[in-house]
Amino acid sequence: MPQNKGYLFSQREKVKVDFDEIPLSEYPRPSLKRDSYLCLNGCYDLTWNKEETLPTSYDHKILVPFALESASSGVNYLVEPDDILYYHKHIVMPEGFQKENTMIHFEGVDQYCEVYINGMIVASHMGGYTPFSVLLPFGIEKEFDLILKVKDVTDTSYHSRGKQVLDAQNGWFYSSSSGVYKPIWMESVGRYYIEDIQFTPDYDQKRVKVFVKTKEKGVATLYIHSKPYTIHTNENEYISLKEDFHPWSPSSPYLYSVKVIYENDQVLSYFGMRKIEIKEIDGKKRILLNEEPIFLSGLLDQGYYFVSNLTPRTYQDYLFDIQKSKELGFNCIRKHIKTELDLFYYYCDKEGMILIQDFPCGGESYSFVATVAPRLFTFLSEKNINYKNMKRENEEGRKEFERECREYLSMFHNHPSVLIYTIFNEGWGQFDSSRIYHELKEEDSFHLYDTASGWYDSDSDFYSIHSYSYPGMKRVDKKKRCFIFTEVGGITLRVEENTYFEGCFGHGYAKTKEELLLKLQDLYNNKLIPQIDKYGLNMIIYTQLADCETEQNGLYTYDRKVLKVDKEEMCKLNQNAYDALEKAVQKKGDSSWKEKKL
Repeated sequence: MPQNKGYLFSQREKVKVDFDEIPLSEYPRPSLKRDSYLCLNGCYDLTWNKEETLPTSYDHKILVPFALESASSGVNYLVEPDDILYYHKHIVMPEGFQKENTMIHFEGVDQYCEVYINGMIVASHMGGYTPFSVLLPFGIEKEFDLILKVKDVTDTSYHSRGKQVLDAQNGWFYSSSSGVYKPIWMESVGRYYIEDIQFTPDYDQKRVKVFVKTKEKGVATLYIHSKPYTIHTNENEYISLKEDFHPWSPSSPYLYSVKVIYENDQVLSYFGMRKIEIKEIDGKKRILLNEEPIFLSGLLDQGYYFVSNLTPRTYQDYLFDIQKSKELGFNCIRKHIKTELDLFYYYCDKEGMILIQDFPCGGESYSFVATVAPRLFTFLSEKNINYKNMKRENEEGRKEFERECREYLSMFHNHPSVLIYTIFNEGWGQFDSSRIYHELKEEDSFHLYDTASGWYDSDSDFYSIHSYSYPGMKRVDKKKRCFIFTEVGGITLRVEENTYFEGCFGHGYAKTKEELLLKLQDLYNNKLIPQIDKYGLNMIIYTQLADCETEQNGLYTYDRKVLKVDKEEMCKLNQNAYDALEKAVQKKGDSSWKEKKL
């Protein structure tokens, strides 16, 4: 069977798959938690072919929720664009589990999925980065057969795919992850239940706006830290926090615990109070969190995991990346053109890790001239692009991307750690970027937007630069926006005993840890940090947190077993950046920014 190219597992490590295991079985949704929960991860029957009709037999087993291409799935098969995947599992619900409404939640199936219950199609969904739910048909008894019919054309069409490609040995693009690659689970509720809750902090007024969504208007009781409030569903309600006001920040990630009771339904949730904005200080635009200037020093996070591709082996993988980044002195992670499970964002909320959330890119096959060549010679604007050269001629593909953008706004709205959205990266599938920026900004001004990270500049909250070759050169933004480096560094240090793919790609190379540290010190202290005062630099995103397949430029190896840089020295570099901002904003004693909101 076709397999991903470049794996060196036979020489390095054998992957053992236990089909009796139920991986990622913890409750997956802290932002809307009920007592009702049935994990459907584990062993599924599997087959694939080119036929549209449901199969009558299955010739493989797969461990869900790991993609077919991953070793953790027990399959390690490279799905081809014309393959049709069929999953099967016989579901037996516990005694007393069912109520009036029983739902199956699919956190991520890439790309197109049809859901069959007892051979009857009940739902379909397009998009590998957005979750969907299916209501169990009326009359289903204690057990039923679940079949999923899945198609994934990866990078051969316009659908959102992030960094997935069929040919994984391609520098900064990686292996595909087809089929079910996030958890499947069930819950059961009564006739009247809470569909969603949205919290929007009103930081200035020290209050929170609450919207509880239900099928019919009604009255709910909301508890914040056990204090009750009566609210109406399907209406915006404001609750004052003046007597108990605690801002959320990286140094103090305070979260308000919430319980909501509506009819016979009860859910637990939480929110954080924070405010993100841009103001002018001493003639330079600065990022302010909770009305105080903040410098964002972060890591690019591809969200790929050793032996399991886009899916963590355990939720401790999430915590490891977040906590180790903080230990290195970073206060920010740029989640690079993929989405994670709700638990990842909860951990960032809880641990105080700021997030830049990229929107996964789509569009048909990218051309070198349009997306790679710009890094070699100049910084362009959106007037240099059109639907044809950015591979966005398909109207349905453009509509699909915009629909997904709005789903992302809803998915991440309640997480105080998510401060900035990246709409497009390096021109990959970029189109109508200024229009999309203004429309999203009008819908959600609660976040800041990096419209075109890298090049093909458009209307945006930021002047966003990627520079691996000349990070220290002078840059002038004629629009005088907030200046940020959203990709920089990428220095490769290959650790042979912890390398699992052939090939070695990066932006500059070091032979030893000592040489890597010297290069990092030169990059930060001599090229980047001086720009904080001189040019108004507000952010450094270093490429990257961990190696990823052929890219060997992580601070950690792909398996996270080896840290390539001295922790204390990396902390010093980050502290130098934080200190430089503090000196820059205090240098002339200018406090007018406190009254001058932009």
